[in-house]
Amino acid sequence: MGGHLDVTYGNYGRQNARATVNIPLIDNTLYTRVTLASTRRDGLYENVIDGTAWNDEDRLAGIVQVRWDASEDLVADLLVSATKTRQTPRGQKCEFFGPEFGFNGKAPLEAIYDSEAAVTAQQECENSGINLELDEFRSELNAQSDIFEQGRYEVDTNLAGLTLSWGLGEALGFEDLNIKSITGFRRTQLSADEDLDGSSAGLTGRVAPEDNVTDQYSQEFQFIGTAMDGRMNVTLGLYAFQEKTDDDWLQSYAGLVEGSSQPNSLLLAQSQLTERKTENEAWAVFSQVGFDITENLELTLGLRYTDETRRTDYQEAEVYLPSIGNGDFCPGGGCSTKIGSGQLHLFSASGFTPFNSWQYGFDANANGNLELRELGNFGQDSAERSDDDWTPSVSLKYLVDDGLRDLLSIDDGMIFFTYSEGFRSGGVVVANGDFDNNGLKDMSQFEPEYVKNYEIGLKLEAFDKTLRANFATFFTDYEDIQVTAIVPDRIGIPLPAVENAGKAEIKGAEAEITYVPFDSLRFTTSIAYTDGDYLEYSVDTADLVGNVTVVDRSDEPMPRIAPWTAFLAVDYFIFTDNWGTFAPSVNVRYTDKIYGGFDRAGFLVADEVTSPETHFVDVRLTWSLPDDRTTIAFWGKNVENNDDYTNGGVPLISVNRSTGTVYADPRTYGVDISYVFGD
Repeated sequence: MGGHLDVTYGNYGRQNARATVNIPLIDNTLYTRVTLASTRRDGLYENVIDGTAWNDEDRLAGIVQVRWDASEDLVADLLVSATKTRQTPRGQKCEFFGPEFGFNGKAPLEAIYDSEAAVTAQQECENSGINLELDEFRSELNAQSDIFEQGRYEVDTNLAGLTLSWGLGEALGFEDLNIKSITGFRRTQLSADEDLDGSSAGLTGRVAPEDNVTDQYSQEFQFIGTAMDGRMNVTLGLYAFQEKTDDDWLQSYAGLVEGSSQPNSLLLAQSQLTERKTENEAWAVFSQVGFDITENLELTLGLRYTDETRRTDYQEAEVYLPSIGNGDFCPGGGCSTKIGSGQLHLFSASGFTPFNSWQYGFDANANGNLELRELGNFGQDSAERSDDDWTPSVSLKYLVDDGLRDLLSIDDGMIFFTYSEGFRSGGVVVANGDFDNNGLKDMSQFEPEYVKNYEIGLKLEAFDKTLRANFATFFTDYEDIQVTAIVPDRIGIPLPAVENAGKAEIKGAEAEITYVPFDSLRFTTSIAYTDGDYLEYSVDTADLVGNVTVVDRSDEPMPRIAPWTAFLAVDYFIFTDNWGTFAPSVNVRYTDKIYGGFDRAGFLVADEVTSPETHFVDVRLTWSLPDDRTTIAFWGKNVENNDDYTNGGVPLISVNRSTGTVYADPRTYGVDISYVFGD
């Protein structure tokens, strides 16, 4: 029996704990391992409206592993785990910039909001951004709001996996044959709220009214055999997967202004309740054959057939206006219960009902009431698509022989070439189109993505194996590449979508080097270059009055790709007889500029939505005590406090000329303590 304990303490309330215990139940037959872990940290950014800290961490996890050596030929491994996350969302600061999009010098949603707001969308953005300290922001999702609740990010996962390995020995013409069965199940329950615009204005946001539950099932069989005195290795496999999501609810709002120009009034440009039910099924058969042509040359051939089917059932209802306020709706009469763009909604009493109490549907019989039978029939749609493909691969590996090793003055080396084809099935998404001319979203499909990848690499060891280096260069050719995009609806409300961008190429090179000139010093470095280009990328874009134009987006950079990245770590080891080993280390990480736009409007202000090149410095001092069981490490991350670096956010340039911005974590520091006990 044995195990280890790990704890971490640091600034911002960092408190992590992890305990692992190995418990043999039956000697040489049945073994168990139990792990419990907790991760906690205070939030890094303050919502100044109610003083709560966002970007916190609060996670619990438990894992149980069981191994049963049933016989010399049969081994069973069982894993069961559960996690629980209860956190606030990422806090976004608002940045307002960009040329004038839309009518009258304003973006569509911005113009609607400003028509009734006492404070403009631009000023609300600046009050949540440049007018606050770097670690402060404002969001309407807070505990003091009369309409909204505190923002949240809550995830529960349950996982179970069973692996059976059965050795058959010499069978079916193989010298050694093994059968492996891998069975998996995963359930995820998710509730996530998001203030998209990053300001205290109710411009755009999404709230999950209840948990989104997704179940995944998978089954794989592998037949692994060797032949020809071990020169041939063969793997045959079957794979099946099913994913099902029921009741994926999402409640959205846009252009919400309380207490505008008239008493007991509220401006609401849009609010909808959507429900999606999705089911994805896939199965595949695959094979791989490796053959040693000579002692130094190995050829590997692979082939896979994949078939996937995706189905989505979708329904949506707009807000029922009488449910959002108090007293009588539209006391003067003559108002539609259906929302209208830029329309002011009046009530006979003050105050408004909480957001999670709003009703959604369509007053189909026009009697002024919303009956249960009318819920959800405002719009519904469904779609299904199936895709399949054969994807081959070939790899050639050459182990450097003695003559070439002497010629290159290296200890060992390998040169390899790989060609492979990849396939990503198409899918069904909710599009920002029209449903029955009511402006509701319909279904859209995107095509499969096809990839051809070429890679050449070299791995070597030299100088009595004190130098280890890996080099690789690659070229990836995409056909109908799938791209994440932002598609606005008729008033500019954004919806994440997937589009096919036609042809694209990604090429690059990377190197990883470890050098140990002597026992007490180690250098580790890596550098990578990546270049991504759209060769064909045209999309249809509609304006506010429905005119459709074709926009060529092939001149845009690929988002979230850094052309250059690099890493350098220096570790120095101080060995003592009585005090153990001390190991100070310094890590430096470099990242080139990263473009963060997703729509055409973002590209027009590309400099504003591009993270600048930057570097981060981390330090660590590790003390391994003489008992060989205890380790204490003092660490600091981002020691230069480079916390004004943009590393994410939601760009909404075409919606309200702003973007929500997430910055890098500030300087953190702490201590790790680890203790190994038992056998």
